[in-house]
Amino acid sequence: MASRSVTAARKQSLLDDLRESCRTGELVPGDQLPSMRELAAKYELSHRTVILTLQQLVEDGTLRSVPRVGMVVARPVELRSDVMYLLAMPGAGESPDIADKCQLIAPSFEACIAELGGRTARVGLAQILSSERGNSGRLGGVFVPWLPESSQRALLTTMSTPVVCYATAGDHIADNSAVDELDLDMVVFDNVGGGRRAAQTLRDQGNQNIGFAGLHSASDGGQGAYQWSVDRRLGWTLELDSSGADQGPEILPEMAAHDWQERLDSVSQQAFQSVVRQEVDALVCSNDRVAIKLIEQLRSSGVPLADWPPLVGFDSSVVAGSYLLTSVSRPWDRVARTAAALLWRQQPIHARPCVHKVEMSLTQRLSAEPGWAARVPQLLAD
Repeated sequence: MASRSVTAARKQSLLDDLRESCRTGELVPGDQLPSMRELAAKYELSHRTVILTLQQLVEDGTLRSVPRVGMVVARPVELRSDVMYLLAMPGAGESPDIADKCQLIAPSFEACIAELGGRTARVGLAQILSSERGNSGRLGGVFVPWLPESSQRALLTTMSTPVVCYATAGDHIADNSAVDELDLDMVVFDNVGGGRRAAQTLRDQGNQNIGFAGLHSASDGGQGAYQWSVDRRLGWTLELDSSGADQGPEILPEMAAHDWQERLDSVSQQAFQSVVRQEVDALVCSNDRVAIKLIEQLRSSGVPLADWPPLVGFDSSVVAGSYLLTSVSRPWDRVARTAAALLWRQQPIHARPCVHKVEMSLTQRLSAEPGWAARVPQLLAD
C-alpha cells in the first residue's frame, strides 16, 4: 500500500496533468476524459480516490459530470495570474478561536488558488471593508474564514466581487431551510452527516444498542453554541432509524450543567453509569473529550477492559500518550478548497446565497471494534 505522501503526489499529478491539458488545448470543452479505470491504472490510485480527486475539478468548473457518459471538459482552464483573491484575517478584537481557525484554513486556500493559477493576499477584514470596492477588475473574490457580525456582512454584500464565509453550527446556519435569512454564501461542516457516519461506523463493526453522549441539553432549545452536538445527535438518530438498528440511550448533561467543563463532567459520568449498568453496548460521543473522559473513568474505576464499549468521537482532540479513538474529524482543507472553488467560478451557482456543506472525514483507529480495549491492554496502561 502506498504511503500518504506518495498517494498525495499521485493525486496532484493527476490534477496538474488534466489542468495543463485543458490550458494547452489538448483537451477542449466537450471532450470526454479517459475512464476512471484507466486513470486509476495510469496514476496508481484507487477508483474512489480518482473520483474524489476529479471532484475538485468539477467544483472549480473545469469538468462536469454527464449522466451515462462520464466526465467531460466544461471549459478551458484560464490562468488568472493578474487576479487577486483576498483571504480575510481577524483583527485584534476577534476571539483566539477565530484566529486559530484562520491559521488552519489559510494554507490550503492559498495552495488551491495557486494550483488554479491565481494569486492570494491575507488582508485584515477591517481593511477590506474600508477600502474602495468594486472598481478593480483585479479582485476575484473574498473568503472570510469565520462569520462576521451582521454590520460587517451588510458591507460585504455591497461588494461587486463574490464573497464566501465559513460558518459554524453555533452561528445558526444549519441548512438551506434558513436560506432566506442568508446574506452571503456560507461553507459549513455537515455535522448531521458526521453523526450518521459515526453511527454507521459502529454499526458496520457489528455493534448493537448504540447510544449517543451529547454536550447539548434540552434547555438549549436546539440553538446556540452546542448546535453542532444537536446536529450530530440528529445524524445518529437518522442512521439508526434508516438501518433498523437498535437505538441505545441518549445521554445528555444534567440541566444544572452550564459551562463546557460542567457539561463534560456530567455527561461522561452518566455515560459511565450506563456502561456499568450495561444499558449501552456502543457509544457515539459528540466530542472526543467526552470519550476520553469516559475512558479515564473506566480505567480509574477498574472496569474490566473486556467491558469497555466501542466508541466513536469527533474532532480528534490533541492529547498526550496513546490515541486509539476512532474519530469523525473536520477537514479544514476541504473548507478552504470549497471556498476557493466557489470564488474561482466567479458566478453564483444559485440565484441567492446558499449553504455549501463539507463532508466530515473519518479517522479509523481501534475504538470502534467490539472488545477493542482488551486487545491492546499495554496501550491503555496508566
